[in-house]
Amino acid sequence: MSLIKNASFKSKLILLVTPAILGLIVFCLILIKQELQIVNSSKDIALLTQLSTFNSALVHELQKERGASAGFLGSKGKKFTNTLKLQRQETNIRLAKRETFLLDNLTDIKQVDILALTNSSTMALKRLKNIRQKIDALSIESSEAIAYFTDNNSRLINIVSYIGQASFDGALANGLQGYYNFLQGKERAGIERAVMTNVFAIGQFNDSTFRRFIALVTEQNAYFDTFNKVTTA
Repeated sequence: MSLIKNASFKSKLILLVTPAILGLIVFCLILIKQELQIVNSSKDIALLTQLSTFNSALVHELQKERGASAGFLGSKGKKFTNTLKLQRQETNIRLAKRETFLLDNLTDIKQVDILALTNSSTMALKRLKNIRQKIDALSIESSEAIAYFTDNNSRLINIVSYIGQASFDGALANGLQGYYNFLQGKERAGIERAVMTNVFAIGQFNDSTFRRFIALVTEQNAYFDTFNKVTTA
């Protein structure tokens, strides 16, 4: 204590100001770190948003191919032949665009969950050729074919939810969650279309199919209601 008392005015001033300066430096470093996180997050989100765009475009075509495949199988190959052929071409275009994007950008995706889901969906999509061959040969049940497309779409859509969780921007995260609910509602509508296409091709509506139809309509309405609440909040 006497050491401080006997110190010069300059030394006392330094002792008084130094803690404040150090505190200011620490505060600035924290702010810089937060800003860098936001900047890096924005770059990541921009890349992941592009990924979701390619995924959504592919899902749209897979939904239409699922419906045409269900109709083709339900009619025992008597209907939807040309529709299915043309739709597969559209799906292939979107599939190729996604593959090109991932070839250029996959190594830049740092989020573990998103990377794992992306790789999982890519592996599943490699089975598409084999599934198509089974559909053409009428050697696969409609339910199995529909389930294959649905599982693929689920992986591709779920990536959007993870992107929202990775964002530091509350408004952006909220928007992405709304988009996720919209895609889920649209997917339920697509499954409903595939189920009903198969029903019309077969010419009958059994109890299990009817229950499935009701469940899909209920889920579809729930997702769209949530989407409307999120986007109008």
